[in-house]
Amino acid sequence: MKLSSTQLEAFYAVAKNRSFTKAAQEIHISQSALSQRILNLEIETQTTLFLRDRSGIELTEAAQELLKYCQMSEQFEAQFLGRLKGNSKDLVGVARIAGFSSIMRSIILPSLKAILLAHPQVQLQMVTKELHELLPTLKRGEVDFIILDHKLERDELEVIPLGTERYILIEPKNYRGPEVYLDHDEKDEITKKYLKFLKKPSANIKRHFLDDIYGVIDGVKLGLGRAVVPEHLSYGMKGIDIKNSKTSLEIPLYLHFYKQPFYTHLHEVLIQNLVKECSHLLRPIA
Repeated sequence: MKLSSTQLEAFYAVAKNRSFTKAAQEIHISQSALSQRILNLEIETQTTLFLRDRSGIELTEAAQELLKYCQMSEQFEAQFLGRLKGNSKDLVGVARIAGFSSIMRSIILPSLKAILLAHPQVQLQMVTKELHELLPTLKRGEVDFIILDHKLERDELEVIPLGTERYILIEPKNYRGPEVYLDHDEKDEITKKYLKFLKKPSANIKRHFLDDIYGVIDGVKLGLGRAVVPEHLSYGMKGIDIKNSKTSLEIPLYLHFYKQPFYTHLHEVLIQNLVKECSHLLRPIA
């Protein structure tokens, strides 16, 4: 069986937009024609690709596999066309990577600087999410790489260690306020992990939630409470004390991406560069 290119185009548009209306507009056909192409593709493959409910459109497991195929084809096509137009050594394509806020601006962006400056045809799409949102973002095909503070043991994923973040406890200078801790959101476990590391109870601590690491740091500067933050973000901060300066929590960082039979040159170089540059900015994983 050979898949129709028009049907694949329709599927890819819906999968990216999570909307039949937006997908039809993107590929310039009517919504009824788009729906018919999707239906024909589902009949030919004998599988359901999209689940439709009031919350929107979700991809089935089969659709997630097909989405990876479409993305891989698009990446190789961009690489081929880029080499025809320019130097064969130039990198082309889109680098889509997601992680949590304490590393994206301070670690990942500097690690990608050399690639972006040397290869102007590379486009970076950097996404910041909370930890619990990252794997679903990868599954939905919104990014090609995610960075987690733990290693996922899954057959379909490649996992590469990048290094270790050292977390410390900071508080406003000469702080005399209540025992309040600042975190990203209710699912942020860093403070609890740190207190557990110190063998202190954390069940009933008071917390404020300030969305990301930079909001957390701003909250400490304003005197709203204490926070557990990566040590490298505390350098040069004014009006802040490091509490228990010799006590730190080591959090490993791992790059995750789907296994593929082939990888684009951009994909390979991006991984090599991240591993190399992160080794200068992070501690080794023990």
